[in-house]
Amino acid sequence: MKVVIMEDEIRSANELLHLLKLADPAIQVMTRLESVEQAMEWFDRQPCPDLIIADIQLADGLSLDVFNRISCSCPVIFCTAFDEYVLQAFDTCAVSYLLKPVTLSKLQEALGKLNNMRQVFTTGDQWINRLQTEMFSTRRNTLLVNERERIIPLPVSDIAFCYLHNGTVQLYDMQGHNFSYQSTLDEMEKLLDPEQFCRANRQFIVNRKAIRNAERYFARKLIVRLTVAIPETIIVSKARATQFLKWLQHSRY
Repeated sequence: MKVVIMEDEIRSANELLHLLKLADPAIQVMTRLESVEQAMEWFDRQPCPDLIIADIQLADGLSLDVFNRISCSCPVIFCTAFDEYVLQAFDTCAVSYLLKPVTLSKLQEALGKLNNMRQVFTTGDQWINRLQTEMFSTRRNTLLVNERERIIPLPVSDIAFCYLHNGTVQLYDMQGHNFSYQSTLDEMEKLLDPEQFCRANRQFIVNRKAIRNAERYFARKLIVRLTVAIPETIIVSKARATQFLKWLQHSRY
């Protein structure tokens, strides 16, 4: 398998080379690209490799910009210290998103996942298209959130509601803690199980487990009461009320 590494830090690149040799001695590293500009020039002249292993932040920008501008559509394993680009990464042909420091077991798991997909899907461009569809539509069981310097794995089942405030999505858990998350409510809907979560309005997505009751409101609207404190009243519009009640009746508790 021919691999291209996109990494501007020499130490990180050398560590990755060492892990690749341990994971699969047959892997051939074609080159190491240190910047967006260098990557653009290289991919303009060279055929696509079998795999790209990329850091998110390069010397002169984000590697995501490269994938948005080149025609190469091979699978990508991201290895980065930043968790806030997960959603953008899976808009590319991302197979895995590994947080540094990368371990041998995590790299082997990512490579194994890639090999399994290759066996399941057909060869050529068709399997790449299937890969993009499968990865983008996959529901998340855990989201990585930041709390000061800590990166916390937040189980999706523990999210009471998602709240859009001043353009930023806030995730509130069942204990009342809240975390900022780099996303939109539209993107959150794609990540969450629709049997468990429902979009109440433009500002709220609620978890069935956190709903205490729903009350009739004027003009055939609804007010949703939760078991946890909320920053403002959750009002479901008349147009959405019937659909919301059907979801509430048939959703998984």
